[in-house]
Amino acid sequence: MKSKFAVIFFAIVSLFFSSYSRAQTNVPEAEGILTLKTFYAKYIVTFSEETDEVKLTKLRKQFCTAGLLKKYNKMKSDIDADPLLKAQDSDPAATTTLKVRKDAAKADTYVVAYQDMFTKKWINIKLHLIKEGNFYKIDAIL
Repeated sequence: MKSKFAVIFFAIVSLFFSSYSRAQTNVPEAEGILTLKTFYAKYIVTFSEETDEVKLTKLRKQFCTAGLLKKYNKMKSDIDADPLLKAQDSDPAATTTLKVRKDAAKADTYVVAYQDMFTKKWINIKLHLIKEGNFYKIDAIL
């Protein structure tokens, strides 16, 4: 009986620590910033072309996790805008204002900011990154 308890206890502890270690990927700051700058520079320009949903879908698949992609359409309809941009349209000139910084308070969390060229207001998007294979991907829009 004690050995069954020990085995079950060990299994539960192992599961806890393996899931904890996956959630805490510790994305290197420079790589996280580069990943997000690359994605957003491409995404803003492609989004401004409005007619190229195929390219947008490819970019989202390349830079977002499957879990986020499953939620994407619902989030888009909930806010009536693209959740990755928090906007209904974009201007390629917004890429010149693009800024990315690591959130000091939360692990693997970054804030992307760019200026909406129509309203001149700054748009801030808080994102969580994880490592999938050899790549860092957007796992959540916070």
